[in-house]
Amino acid sequence: MTTSAENGRKDRQFAMRTPPVVSSQAWEAAREQLLAKEKAQTRARDALAAERRRMPWMALATAYAFEGPAGKVSLLDLFDGRRQLIVYRASSSRAFRLARPCLPGLLGGGRPGRPRRPSERP
Repeated sequence: MTTSAENGRKDRQFAMRTPPVVSSQAWEAAREQLLAKEKAQTRARDALAAERRRMPWMALATAYAFEGPAGKVSLLDLFDGRRQLIVYRASSSRAFRLARPCLPGLLGGGRPGRPRRPSERP
């Protein structure tokens, strides 16, 4: 076990900044104020998300082609009748190297006894 001197402290007092100790009534008042701020932030985040969903769409002018297991496919073909398409972008960046352990699950290498892809789930 290290002492405060070993940790680079000159005195034995710990300089920890802590909130004041107050009565239960003062704590409850502070909690109510914080709760009101949290609720306002939640409402603002929800309103922003709703505004994002109402953003106009843009038609694609380019006919994108992708290489799939069965050859070239269009962007619409990638959806395969589904409403949403999740696209993961992988590169050789540091972030990719850190995320590599989770990629088999994302790329269809599910665990034994479990569906491998979202389309295979019930």
